Amino acid sequence: PVRTGDVDRTLQQQDSGVESALLYAKAWSKYTKELLAWVEKRLSIDVECAKSYAKIAESAKTLASQQEFMPFRETFMTAFKNDIEYSQLVLHTTAVLQNHKFIQPLLTRKTELDKLRKEVKEQWQREQKKMHEADSALRKARLLQAQRQEEYEKAKVSTSRLEEEQNVGGGGAATAKQLEKRRRLEEETLQKAEEAREHCKACQLDVGEKRIEMANTKSDIITQIREMVSQCDLTLKAVTVNWFQLQQAQVVSLPVNNQSLCENAKLYEPGQRYIEFVRNLASDGPRLDSHSFDSAVTQNTGVLFSKRLLSGSHSSQSNLSQASVTSDPLATDDTDGSMNSQLAKISDRRSNSSSDIQALRIQAPFRPWTSANQSAGMCSDSESAGGSSESRSMDSPTASPGDLKRRLPRTPSTGTMSSADDLDDREPPSPFENGVSEMVIETASSPGPFRNAQMSKAAQTHKLRKLRAPSKCRECDGLVVFHGAECEECSLACHKKCLETLAIQCGHKKLHGRLHLFGVDFTQAANNSPDSIPFIVRKCTSEIESRALNIKGIYRVNGAKSRVEKLCQAFENGKHLVELSELYPHDISNVLKLYLRQLPEPLILFRYYNDFIGLAKESQGVIMEEMEALRLSPTPVSPAQISVELNRVLFKIRDLLRQLPAAHYKTLQFLVEHLYRVTEHSAENKMTASNLGIIFGPTLIKPRQADAEVSLSSLVDYPYQALIVELLIRHHQMIF
Repeated sequence: PVRTGDVDRTLQQQDSGVESALLYAKAWSKYTKELLAWVEKRLSIDVECAKSYAKIAESAKTLASQQEFMPFRETFMTAFKNDIEYSQLVLHTTAVLQNHKFIQPLLTRKTELDKLRKEVKEQWQREQKKMHEADSALRKARLLQAQRQEEYEKAKVSTSRLEEEQNVGGGGAATAKQLEKRRRLEEETLQKAEEAREHCKACQLDVGEKRIEMANTKSDIITQIREMVSQCDLTLKAVTVNWFQLQQAQVVSLPVNNQSLCENAKLYEPGQRYIEFVRNLASDGPRLDSHSFDSAVTQNTGVLFSKRLLSGSHSSQSNLSQASVTSDPLATDDTDGSMNSQLAKISDRRSNSSSDIQALRIQAPFRPWTSANQSAGMCSDSESAGGSSESRSMDSPTASPGDLKRRLPRTPSTGTMSSADDLDDREPPSPFENGVSEMVIETASSPGPFRNAQMSKAAQTHKLRKLRAPSKCRECDGLVVFHGAECEECSLACHKKCLETLAIQCGHKKLHGRLHLFGVDFTQAANNSPDSIPFIVRKCTSEIESRALNIKGIYRVNGAKSRVEKLCQAFENGKHLVELSELYPHDISNVLKLYLRQLPEPLILFRYYNDFIGLAKESQGVIMEEMEALRLSPTPVSPAQISVELNRVLFKIRDLLRQLPAAHYKTLQFLVEHLYRVTEHSAENKMTASNLGIIFGPTLIKPRQADAEVSLSSLVDYPYQALIVELLIRHHQMIF
């Protein structure tokens, strides 16, 4: 990299160096003015669109809320709500960008640049004027000196001639008097010539001083302009990052919400709402026998609805929208066996039809992980057990999701990609979201009531029996009411359908309650582990090292959001019993990063942040000096000869790390050693120490902030945070 001193020296050596720097500053100001104009116009258009979105969504929502028993009513109500929330988010984003995130700081910096540019321009013009006046005075002094010298020479020659005439002719008193007059004139001209010479010397000294002052002023002006341009670039960088970050945050929920609504729409059975409408009429009029009504519906439409207890309230009637195409959960008498068998055949024929989409339970709308663990849906196991031809596995039932070479349809990642190559590194879609159930294994030979159920590897470790009382499903957090599964040894409860994706193994003793793992104090998690290293860190890193070190972008590419949330929930429900061998490696690495990112205080405590950033800046200077020495050295220089200063910085880092609490230090050492093992396979996974530093830097070392917004100082420190983690990885043996 080019040093700032070299840049300043280059401009100082040019006669028009200051003018060139001022010209660039003026161009920067004009460029920023155009950017601000574009942003203001863009934000005004966004505000108009957002207000229009909200207006038409409110109008449509009001009309749709008055229409009961209409197809996709809840779906479109959710869409209208999403539009309103999106418009509010756009308005909030616009206000933030107009204030302290883009326009205000950039406009302030532009004003400062214009003010400095005007001041230094006037200062430079004054110095140039002084220099011009000094040069002019010197030229005049030299002309005067030459004139005085010429007058002295004439007077001297005249006196000499008169003296010769007097000596030859022997003139009288008049000649002597004239000679005396000529001698006085010669002395006067000599004195004036000496004065002119001294004045010329003084002017030369003044010109020299003015030239030195002008050079110093030029150096100061060039330095001021460079520093101001650097600060302006820093501000422009910060607001540019804010712009694209807020734009990304503004639209990141749109594809997820649309995907959720799309999946819900696929679950609708044509004619279902009409039948509910007729049922509602039947409940308001003469009461029909529910069993005969269901039978009639089955014969006429080929659709069997589970019988529900009808009530007079509309809220109870609206729950009929969650009815499933399953067997009747209340019909448990032996006399109903033949009817259930016949209806099961009908259901089989419908599930094998590629033209129909069987009505499964209506899934809850997408929720972020922070709120997902606080909600629990009311759903029966029969609702979870349904499935259509679209949800059947298209590969072998024994296929493993670890086979990452399988060409599955790609879904866009919600993570931030660091290069264009990442477009080919995205995680394959979830088996559950795209109907490719690779994680389940047929267990027809398993004894018990669930011998024909599809089970994950973890589910096969349980000794299952029918659920005896309603309980909460450990896989989806929903309430299990009918036909659920329960482990005889650990008392784990689960929907029958959730056995396909269950990730919690049997611990052969009663399973404890839910553990709050994400976002809790690190000390609490460390105290629950015998070696002070949280089990989630040890388990995730162990699984990655066992089978994912050669996967490209193992820590750079994010996993699917839904699978990551499910795995987070599994860790809180099952702790160390979670089975990871069937999960996607990118999901595991994403959970590890998420756990570290959500710690209230990072592994490197807040109070050491400034010390580590200072050491990072010091090490950066040392590295740059060593690179320059290598470049300029005529003979090869061994690394040992140039690493003395860097070693001194590493020792300071080591001493500072030893001030951390024991649990923080052990976990950080364990994590850094794992990352070093990842870098040993960087030829395959492209995860160098530098790349890992960029990923884990803002997670392991970050400043204390009053809010979650990215501040200017934190953006400035991003490279230094990454450099600290890079140094920890490269020199972990020396530091730890």
